[in-house]
Amino acid sequence: MEQEVKLTNRNFTEMTVEVKENSTDILALKDDFAELKAALGGHSERITELEKQHEMSEATLRYIILEVVTETIKPVIEENRSLKEEIAELRLEKYKLGFNVLKWFGVTAGAVGIIYIVNEVIKAVVN
Repeated sequence: MEQEVKLTNRNFTEMTVEVKENSTDILALKDDFAELKAALGGHSERITELEKQHEMSEATLRYIILEVVTETIKPVIEENRSLKEEIAELRLEKYKLGFNVLKWFGVTAGAVGIIYIVNEVIKAVVN
């Protein structure tokens, strides 16, 4: 829409003053924006630094926990290992004992058999 606008001196002066005030406000806002941007850059660097420190702290904490758990469990693991070795030795001894019992049973049975045969031979000779 094209319309003719009538502008009085008073309206023109008011608008000019308002434009100058707005220009001043815009410049002030630009300065404030630059300051905020600089502050944001500083905060971003600080946040990045804090994130790195947090990651290092987490890694250090994981390492400390791993070391503590390892040192705490190490005696239990060694005791478990020695008990397993003991159990293996006891099983071996059990089988050795079983073999020795069978061996002595065989020897004793053989000796009894020989004594019986010798006794029968002596009885046969004497009679």
